[in-house]
Amino acid sequence: MIDTRKKSRRALFAGLMALLLLASACSSNNDPKSWTEAGQDANVRTNFVTACQLANEGQQNMSASQAARYCTRAFEALVDYYGGVITQPGDVLQDKQPVVEGRDFAAFLKLDQDLRKDPNSIPAEVSKLLADVEASVTN
Repeated sequence: MIDTRKKSRRALFAGLMALLLLASACSSNNDPKSWTEAGQDANVRTNFVTACQLANEGQQNMSASQAARYCTRAFEALVDYYGGVITQPGDVLQDKQPVVEGRDFAAFLKLDQDLRKDPNSIPAEVSKLLADVEASVTN
């Protein structure tokens, strides 16, 4: 039997690794300043979900279909939490209006910086968010 805490930590780690890859894709001289700018790269969702699924590959806590659902929902939850909106069709990212301080694209980039310095510095809200997403696909 798999320890639930270990199971959650693996999925959380996989989600955060994908989060870091998404944020690192935004790290260049032309860093986006908003979800709208980040969304101009049509591959943002695809890159996140692919990285997340690769990070979960071979894990005993999720089947391949569960990992696919987890990664898609984790992306959507993180974008929503950090002040983005995914419009349909086409998965275009936009910024929510009004912007909530501390829950915007700048906060998302700060999370990336913090995690690069200390991978264990996961805010409790983000940890809970990803654990809730995991529970929704594995229960």
